[in-house]
Amino acid sequence: MAKEETSSAEPMSQTTVAIIAVAMLAIGFGAGYYLNMGETGTGGETTTPTTDGFVFDQQKVNEITATFEDYFYVYGQGQPVDLVFQTYRESGDHVDLVYMFNGQPFNISMSKDYQYLYPSVLSYEAFKQDVAYAKTQFEESLTAEPPEPEELEKTETPEVLLFVMSFCPYGNVAEDAMAPVVDLIGEGIYFEPVYIVSGGAGSWTSLHGNVELNQDIREKIIYNLYGADVWMDYVYAVNAQCDYTNADECWTGPAEALGINTTEVEELFNNDTYVDELLTKDAMLSAAYGVRGSPTLIVNGMTMSVERSPESYKSTICDAFLSPHEKCNETLSGEGTAATGSC
Repeated sequence: MAKEETSSAEPMSQTTVAIIAVAMLAIGFGAGYYLNMGETGTGGETTTPTTDGFVFDQQKVNEITATFEDYFYVYGQGQPVDLVFQTYRESGDHVDLVYMFNGQPFNISMSKDYQYLYPSVLSYEAFKQDVAYAKTQFEESLTAEPPEPEELEKTETPEVLLFVMSFCPYGNVAEDAMAPVVDLIGEGIYFEPVYIVSGGAGSWTSLHGNVELNQDIREKIIYNLYGADVWMDYVYAVNAQCDYTNADECWTGPAEALGINTTEVEELFNNDTYVDELLTKDAMLSAAYGVRGSPTLIVNGMTMSVERSPESYKSTICDAFLSPHEKCNETLSGEGTAATGSC
């Protein structure tokens, strides 16, 4: 069913603002978009001669370290951060600041004048200000009065968003549980799968690697071309027949069996502009709802934590109808898994 555009004038709480601010940062920094894994060096330098326009500045590095400590503190919702500078390496037009982060090596790549974060030339000063704002909002939320429990909004056409990664095993369980629900009441709801990705134009990533990213794209293309019912049938088949190591070859079999035009899918898959728009939309939805794990079920704007079974999903969605749906009294399978575990 087509989605109607709506707007809301309801103000966000400070807690919601903080969560969204952090999630927006996570689009850039989640899954290593700007933070690159690297080998540790010998460490300990405090001065260095100028080489290709770079001068090591210990005071500046200390400031950068503090900024990223604050970033990870907020992104981790107050979890302790162990961030230790080791050394640096020059690389073309940028420098890699090499750290140990909670016992694991990674790099922060910056321009040699310390002004921009690489590879997407993000202003460091702007990033530092965003981190400071998010930290202030987060710390204010810690002392704020707990909000009143939310009530699920009821609408004539409930909006159901299922946030997944194509080869997250927990997400696959949720997809398989959602399939009979879409078959039963799909004509009465707006259902959309949303893929959890990181990065930006030309630099998108998915948690389980490039094969998963490719399959995320193909599945969303199939949803856009054929709608929820065909998408659901296709995903159900792919979950049974393919995995994150072979999907680039395996995906066509389930598609052709369902009458999907694989040539059309491939043409859109190879259209960089189309793919960037498709993934940008999904990344923005993940940020807007503060989604960080697969699967996440959002019904009429509210995050739902329920057993991942067809009957639980059906009952949850049916509760969101303003007028009872005629098929909501039908019982589906209650077999499923608890709402725990995510990618």
